[in-house]
Amino acid sequence: MANKHWIAAVLQSLEQSLAPVPHEVNELDWKATLSDNKDRLAEHLMAFANYPNGGSLVFGVEDSGQVVGIDQAAVALIANTLSNLGRDAVEPPLALDHAVRTGQVKKGETLLLEGVGGGFTWGAVLLKL
Repeated sequence: MANKHWIAAVLQSLEQSLAPVPHEVNELDWKATLSDNKDRLAEHLMAFANYPNGGSLVFGVEDSGQVVGIDQAAVALIANTLSNLGRDAVEPPLALDHAVRTGQVKKGETLLLEGVGGGFTWGAVLLKL
């Protein structure tokens, strides 16, 4: 896993944010634990998706910069929650549904849907309605 370029970039940002004086940077947010405020977490995900180089949430770091860590159960919960928010909080599916319902996109037409998340992730699908 260490050969993925984004991991090295996140680790470098984290190291720079923790020393010599702990401070958060635009592309990295510290979180001690998973917040119950799902709307705020979704806002973070959308903001990072719109940031030129993306961004990262780092769990197990308090607001003060003190590293407290997280346990294995928290890892599973955080990954599941963020995955669900990333899927459910994105508005393009609503725009596509609206386009189909209003006749802007018609049966038989082909669409190419592509998504890019901060330059680190991407995906595409060719969709024939």
